[in-house]
Amino acid sequence: MADGKAGKYSPLNLGVRAHKGGLEIYWFTQNKSSTGRTAYRYIPLARGGKGAGYGYHMSGLLTHARPYERELVRETERRAAAVRAKRAALVDLRRASLRLVKQYEEQLASDQAAVTEPGSIDAQSFGAGPLPGYT
Repeated sequence: MADGKAGKYSPLNLGVRAHKGGLEIYWFTQNKSSTGRTAYRYIPLARGGKGAGYGYHMSGLLTHARPYERELVRETERRAAAVRAKRAALVDLRRASLRLVKQYEEQLASDQAAVTEPGSIDAQSFGAGPLPGYT
């Protein structure tokens, strides 16, 4: 049987870090090996499957949680999944806006090239000149 201190120790941890312009929210376990070194094991995020979304499989997380912290793990993962989903939506919006800016710049460049082609018609060919005070 484990002593009182070991019974209260929880190997399950939540980590958060900003890395390469992104935000990572992840779960990992931390245990001492027989040699006294700390061993970390990262729990894989749920991928694919119906309803996987941006969270972890709750059953996998709860196997590492102590009975007294299971409700806290459920609530924390629910909130972390919501933050991951919001972050993903922001990244999608950023990518879409960058794509639109690039398309706009390409359209401006092609319009500019069409106006400056030889033989193109512009206001100067009709005798219009610059207005005084608007240069």
